[in-house]
Amino acid sequence: MEAITRAEVIQKFTEIHDKYTLSYGYMVTTLPDDFSVSFIENNPDLQWTQTYNHYASKYVLVSSATIYVSIFGQKLPIRLERPIEEDHHNEFEDYFRFGGHNDGFTTNRIIASFPTLFNADIDIVDILSSSGDDKIDETYAMNALLLLVCGGYVKYWKAFYEFNSWFESKNIVIGNGNGNGKSSDIVNQYILEHYSTATATETETTTETTTETT
Repeated sequence: MEAITRAEVIQKFTEIHDKYTLSYGYMVTTLPDDFSVSFIENNPDLQWTQTYNHYASKYVLVSSATIYVSIFGQKLPIRLERPIEEDHHNEFEDYFRFGGHNDGFTTNRIIASFPTLFNADIDIVDILSSSGDDKIDETYAMNALLLLVCGGYVKYWKAFYEFNSWFESKNIVIGNGNGNGKSSDIVNQYILEHYSTATATETETTTETTTETT
């Protein structure tokens, strides 16, 4: 099979962005509880603030902080949210992935959310064209996939799956192939291994509230 070009990647990235973007909401993913416990213990100086998120609850505040991941040299913000107290409404239980009547409730549960709006100052064509050498390999494909989600370019996990499947059809396989497992697990693993709590030097992308959960 003939190797794909960066121009083809840019075209597919743009196509999926146009297909799965919205001007509101954002994607979220639930971080593993064991990681969340150690993350909280290992980052005692991280600033958590009490915030209102009506998608999580109309009745209680949640705790919010920001971390960053670097993709193609771009430092992108990821907002973290934790429950402070229980709220016995479906919205709260669904948002934090608790069972009925808050079964499994813990203040260590962390939801990671991605930007509502992508940073218009980032030139996608330039980034996807000039990062590294011309080789399109698993590392390049992984970064393109992560940029799609963590950069706020799409609002549905189906977008990640579709882009990933496209790479796979070109014989560029991430993970175990066959859809490469749950899309959010791939993103979660990257966050767990590459997050930073340092303040971003670039202008942060504005975030609002949630649309799709995993």
